[in-house]
Amino acid sequence: MTNHLTDKSDVYSFGVVLLELLTGKLPIQDGKYMVREVKSAFAQGGIELVVKSLVDPILRECPLNLLEKMVELALACLQDDPDSRPNMSEVTKQIEFIVEVPSSSLNKSSRDTHEAVVRHPYEDGIAMTERNGRASFEYSGTIVGMSTVLQPK
Repeated sequence: MTNHLTDKSDVYSFGVVLLELLTGKLPIQDGKYMVREVKSAFAQGGIELVVKSLVDPILRECPLNLLEKMVELALACLQDDPDSRPNMSEVTKQIEFIVEVPSSSLNKSSRDTHEAVVRHPYEDGIAMTERNGRASFEYSGTIVGMSTVLQPK
């Protein structure tokens, strides 16, 4: 809105992209601004209303708690006050934590149950670990260039 690009404006933009992925809608579609629609639904009925009414139906097979956590993260990125938004390293850590949560704890009613059981990959000090059948890595906060050159077919 201010035309000043900062790290926090990048976080806002990421929140918009995350909502695009979760809703399957463009940021502005049919004359409606998606961020406003999601914030309005959240104000009216909380996270449950957002997930039930706005999340793309193709994602409905995902555990409800996972979808709720991703919507909560998107809303955190979309705070009007830039100082209230997380920074991108916090966003990255949160996404890694969300996808590391064992599926058995995703369906429990307590949202904090898994936090005591699952350790975040950053706590290990191991560059590559195997968790729940998936490889995870410790994000360094830097972008590493590709060592292979991609060639068109």
